[in-house]
Amino acid sequence: MLVENLSLVGAMLICPDLNQPFKSGHDFGDCELVLPGVGRVSVRPVIRWAMWPKIGVEFNRLSKQTRQGILQFINSVSKLSLSQRIVIIR
Repeated sequence: MLVENLSLVGAMLICPDLNQPFKSGHDFGDCELVLPGVGRVSVRPVIRWAMWPKIGVEFNRLSKQTRQGILQFINSVSKLSLSQRIVIIR
């Protein structure tokens, strides 16, 4: 899944290959954000809204280390071109 609009509280996921209906409150379980230049950080996304192919998620219980990694990535992205601002969630 591609991630769009990443923040410390959540993100918008782009999931064109997923055609199953998602409901608000669905917990994806333990996932990883792959952040270029930072590495992998653990997140637990919960769906807040879904409108194919986009899903809005909120992150539950982020560790201090994960928050720092996301913030470091967000700060570094502001210096990149649009083509370099791609994040993948697994």
